Amino acid sequence: MNRYGKDWFLIRKRVLKRDGYKCRKCGKITDNVHHIIPFAVSSNNGMCNLISLCDKHHKNADHQYSRVGVTKFLKKMMLENVGLMKNG
Repeated sequence: MNRYGKDWFLIRKRVLKRDGYKCRKCGKITDNVHHIIPFAVSSNNGMCNLISLCDKHHKNADHQYSRVGVTKFLKKMMLENVGLMKNG
């Protein structure tokens, strides 16, 4: 079983398809799926908590989380992704 649960590969595929296999930040083709609220914190694999990101933006999101801490990171990601979710 995958660390994100038994259905992870199916969920991941749905997210990539929803996002057109493109990074939601820059539009670059990608196969990365990112947990907006980290799985280790939330155990949430819901579509609203997942976003396709290219390598660069995925690394930046992970780095920001570890650098600024949970509260500031979550507030920033939620604000940024409200517009993305409205468009997708």
